[in-house]
Amino acid sequence: MIVERIEGRPLGQVLQSRIFGPLGMHQTRMADPEAIILHRASGYWVDKNGELINRRPTETSSTLGAGGILSSAYDLAKWDAALYGDELLSAESKASMWTATVLPDGEDTGYGFGWSVRPYRGLVSQSHGGQVAGFVTNFARYPQQEAAIIVFLNRYRVSSSRVRVAVLHTFVPSLGPIP
Repeated sequence: MIVERIEGRPLGQVLQSRIFGPLGMHQTRMADPEAIILHRASGYWVDKNGELINRRPTETSSTLGAGGILSSAYDLAKWDAALYGDELLSAESKASMWTATVLPDGEDTGYGFGWSVRPYRGLVSQSHGGQVAGFVTNFARYPQQEAAIIVFLNRYRVSSSRVRVAVLHTFVPSLGPIP
């Protein structure tokens, strides 16, 4: 709402003109359950009877930027590449974004501006995951290795981190066996 008030236009238009368009992220947009999108995945979940069923899309007004963006692994790879440069965000902004918040009592939250910034087995790790309406996702960056792992699952309430860890250990064998 803040972005829309400042810009005077819908959030999707702002994201398109400032981020998605300039980066060539042609498969990324605000979610619209009624839009026809070729090859769009369907989400699933297990109902109270233990049966796998189709999951209706979440009403986009309830998710907006928190879960209302559709994308692809290809487009998120473009986003990851942009995060190595200063085209969209300054080095200072990224340093702030990836610095964990420390609470007044001294507790390190391991969370920056929208990113988990907890190291993984000695690797610098920047990640964010979530779930909504039959889908689970995890986007993890390992900047020292110049690597990103992007996991999309079309099943609600399953672990994307298990897939991420398996992929990471496969491509960085020095991490040892998968826990």
